[in-house]
Amino acid sequence: MADSPKSEYLFDNRPSEPPAKQELALKKVPIRHRLDLNHQILKRLVVKRQNFVQWKWDSVNESSRPKNLFFKSLVRASKSALKTQNLVIKSNGYGIIADAELYHISRTLQKLPYLKSFTLKPIRSSRISDIGLTYVGDGLKKLSHLQKLNLQFTNYPITDKGLKDLSEGLRRLYCLQEISLTLSRCANITDKGFNEVYKGLKKLVFLKSMSLDFSTRYQFTDQGLENIKKTFRRLVHLQRIRLNFEDCSDLTNCGIEYLCKGLEKLVNLKSIELNFRVCSKITDQGLFQLRKALGKIGSLQSINLCFRSCYVITDEGLGNVSGGLKKLVSLRNLEFNFAKCERISDLGLKALLENLKGLVSLRRTQIVLDGCYQISCDDQKKFRRELKVLKGRRARRDREERDG
Repeated sequence: MADSPKSEYLFDNRPSEPPAKQELALKKVPIRHRLDLNHQILKRLVVKRQNFVQWKWDSVNESSRPKNLFFKSLVRASKSALKTQNLVIKSNGYGIIADAELYHISRTLQKLPYLKSFTLKPIRSSRISDIGLTYVGDGLKKLSHLQKLNLQFTNYPITDKGLKDLSEGLRRLYCLQEISLTLSRCANITDKGFNEVYKGLKKLVFLKSMSLDFSTRYQFTDQGLENIKKTFRRLVHLQRIRLNFEDCSDLTNCGIEYLCKGLEKLVNLKSIELNFRVCSKITDQGLFQLRKALGKIGSLQSINLCFRSCYVITDEGLGNVSGGLKKLVSLRNLEFNFAKCERISDLGLKALLENLKGLVSLRRTQIVLDGCYQISCDDQKKFRRELKVLKGRRARRDREERDG
């Protein structure tokens, strides 16, 4: 089946000249309709574009009248759009989505039983609390056919209670295959709230792709990863995983151990991306645990690890994490970022190069070591030349295999 056409509809109260021809895209609707949106416009619009509908809310006027009319019209229009499969709601520019708007969005979701993809991206200045997350969780409970979900909540005063209600909605999405959840800079969330999220994810047994962003969470500790092992044990179909723990300064080797015990259960995993930037309490022992876990996942094809500004990591840690890759015969893409790890020296660079030579299937390599002041400029240039030589050898081997 061909991909659904992507359409974008911009709700805007700013003055503009009426167009010569009125089309069904609301960004070309005259100004009188922009201030008084009615459900008939949305109804005709949705009927024409049943496969993909993208609503953007962009309003300079902060009065409640046009905003309420928009979201009430959204609910009414959803009654005639039962076969809508893709829904994207963004607040763009000056638009604000608060708890009241999430209530109408929740009602809209409850009237779209065949929805397969849903994206919600409020801007950072939106005022969303636990009540709004409760509304979102209630709306998700009705989406039994949903396959792709993208929720972004950044810098909001939400707490563990809101995540618990959201988790209740997640566990009802039995057909979900892809999920992306962003909870960065939410200062009131504790480890208990993240464990509630894991409980909801544990029910998604058909999940193939997962992206979790917990960055800039100063209260995120090792206990926030304690239950992730039980979650990964159930997700046997997971193929791609992305975890962002950037600036979680209280995360230590114990949390890495919890994570590694869960990663070992993902026997079908093909791609992994882990970001531990500025997690300054992680040491070489944590990288040794990660080495053992990655070495047990023989299906891995892509690895992306970031330990930028982890000042405690030394040559031993770099050698540990790269030495465990020799067993990965299917590995084709490798990205390491150890920039500003000031204790890494020429010895670590040599150990890394030796380990890379044993990866015959590797096709793309990106190593970032900027700010490692103990590595001389000559050694860095030599390392880059060796990488080019390895790349050339692999390219010639590929050509010979194709020609032969």
